[in-house]
Amino acid sequence: MATQTSVPKLPGLNDHDIIRMLGEGGMGKVFLARDRRTGETVVVKTIHEHLLDDVKTRQRFHQETDLMRRFRHPNAVAFHQASPPHVEPPYIVMEYVRGITLDELTQRFDRLPALRVGKLLAPLCLFLQTAHDNGLLHRDLTPANIMIVNEGTPRESIKVMDFGLARRIGFYIPSGQLDSASSAIDGGTPDYICPEQIEGRQVDHRGDLYSVGVLLYGLLTGHVPFEALTDPNAILLANVGEPPPRFSHWKVTNVPSMIEGLVLSCLSKSPKDRPDSARTLIETFQLALGCKLLADDAFTSSADSAISTLQEHNRIDPRDVIDQFEACMLEHTAAIKLRGFVDALGGEVVESDAGVIRVKLPRIIETDLKKKGIWSFFGPQTARKVDWIPMELHMAKKQSGSRSMVDIKVIRPQPHHGANNPFCDQICRELRAYLMVGR
Repeated sequence: MATQTSVPKLPGLNDHDIIRMLGEGGMGKVFLARDRRTGETVVVKTIHEHLLDDVKTRQRFHQETDLMRRFRHPNAVAFHQASPPHVEPPYIVMEYVRGITLDELTQRFDRLPALRVGKLLAPLCLFLQTAHDNGLLHRDLTPANIMIVNEGTPRESIKVMDFGLARRIGFYIPSGQLDSASSAIDGGTPDYICPEQIEGRQVDHRGDLYSVGVLLYGLLTGHVPFEALTDPNAILLANVGEPPPRFSHWKVTNVPSMIEGLVLSCLSKSPKDRPDSARTLIETFQLALGCKLLADDAFTSSADSAISTLQEHNRIDPRDVIDQFEACMLEHTAAIKLRGFVDALGGEVVESDAGVIRVKLPRIIETDLKKKGIWSFFGPQTARKVDWIPMELHMAKKQSGSRSMVDIKVIRPQPHHGANNPFCDQICRELRAYLMVGR
């Protein structure tokens, strides 16, 4: 049993016994626990105490919770429950997977035979195809985030973990472009980050396929493509500009050339040169291997077994007030202008998701304080109070002839949905003018 000092205080989780800490990372800690109601062993994930006031950490944790709740798949670690709103520290309760990580497996073996690699790739592609079809990118596919279950048996398979960097597919301005204090890379392991993410460009499902390419390269050769580099920035630069070494560089000569070519195509610098889907990737791998790895109806069954409510996430409340306009500009220009607008008002970017940027803007309220007794001689005193107004910017990119257009809807969520709110009206007018001027 965990010692008293190691047991986290988790209000609302009184029906679970913490057994021990499984590990910790930069963002938080993971504990093994037992659900007293069912006797089931589970995992509890929470944020480090010293990061509770860090906006970016809380945003990432909230995002992971939301996506795990909204998307479930047999090849992903299952979500059980999350802490109620306003409970500190926040936590997620999820499935405990008995097995080892892909990282641990690669430490046991220098490299794996192509057939075994294909058998691990098949369930990963089932998960990815279903996730991508439902509008979800994982963005952190590394050996440490993939669990091997039934390792070394005919039933060997995988489960994907850690949705902390996942996001929905769609027009997206990275947080690093909206917050001058952030970098363009908002997390991830350098070896596995695709070139377009490094360069701050739009990332679609083929960004995940780049990461899968690095995984396959490592499993088949025993090395990541730019293993000789130790500086993270040098690795990122190589991902963008250097071709990965051929397998023969690592003295690997027994992998079919068609499989090597497929892996290298996943590592193409341009997304259009990669396989167009996870399904295409595994079907090509099967063809190169000359061995069937999936049943004919595997992708249909995978889709049927998933539970997804991701498409409901950005629905607009009919009572919310909407101000809509179009601006003719590139998305990079939109990012710069939005950041400048929010900074100029002393506001904050709360969250950046596919198609949505959530901000809060300060409204200064000045009130007269009543003075009593002798102090009334000095007249009224003014107090300043800040009322934070939340707003959502729903954005869609479209082409109008040769011009790039950004369609913007400014949403005033409840409780600030009153149509007569003069502050919100003023903000919308100023935002429209700010984006339309000098484009």
